Amino acid sequence: MSNTELLSDQATQKVDDLSCSITENVIVSSDQQESALINSQSNSCCKDMSNVDSQVIESKAEADIKPSEDNDFHLIKWIDFNFEYLPILLQNVNGPCPLLAIFNILLLRKRIILDPNRDAISTERVITLLAEHILEHDQSKLSEEDRINYEHNVQDALAVLDKLKTGLDVNLKFDGVDKFEYTPECIIFDLLNIQLFHGWVIDPQDTELRTIVTTDAPSYNQLVEKMIRQRHSEREELVRESLLIEQFLDENRSQLTHYGILQLNQTMRDNQLAVFFRNNHFSTIWKNQVIKKNSLS
Repeated sequence: MSNTELLSDQATQKVDDLSCSITENVIVSSDQQESALINSQSNSCCKDMSNVDSQVIESKAEADIKPSEDNDFHLIKWIDFNFEYLPILLQNVNGPCPLLAIFNILLLRKRIILDPNRDAISTERVITLLAEHILEHDQSKLSEEDRINYEHNVQDALAVLDKLKTGLDVNLKFDGVDKFEYTPECIIFDLLNIQLFHGWVIDPQDTELRTIVTTDAPSYNQLVEKMIRQRHSEREELVRESLLIEQFLDENRSQLTHYGILQLNQTMRDNQLAVFFRNNHFSTIWKNQVIKKNSLS
């Protein structure tokens, strides 16, 4: 796992009074104002455990896990979660892994059940269980048109399952934590009723930058293209815009802004499990503002 800070420089001051508890590969952080993701390899804890009232849990591999030679197996770890003892899968290699982020949500929702006697599971078995879960959906109450659309979506989702092992083509937009450019791979999240979030959002108070971005470059890919295109322009205004874009990207290499953290907390529902995208990595997050057993969403 990368030791890159998950909190942006802009957010660090605000997050100083977060309360958090770090236990092996499960992270719990809390604050009355905002939810934030904390690096799972950190050995430090934040202050004041008495004010716990919102939590974000991120499932990641333990640092001392030795991946198998072919990286084809994931260790199973049982954790105390929402007053139950449930399994999650640990990551076996560095790099993006939407497969685990999605599969761990289904495990924590108890949509997929694993044998409690198993210590590990192969990647191919994970994909098979995920495919079986997708195909189990009851279509009997769907209209003919909805059934045809659903079956088409299922075929699209099954076609991208193998890509979940390494990464997905995701292009975030800067105007909201749930805003992404739609790609065929995104159908897997819709089909499984799993929401995808990010935290790289421009503060509305930064009107100049927000105007530059939202005018004709709302997504990351478009913004980078705009920066490169205008860098050597003969028009001073366009060169200045390019420099502002470059400064924004450089200052927010963590891909997480202060405003993005605030909006993430406001947007996520209480007790919601979701997938969080940052720096080409997919993680499982959970928001829980009340420490009691709730039904997961």
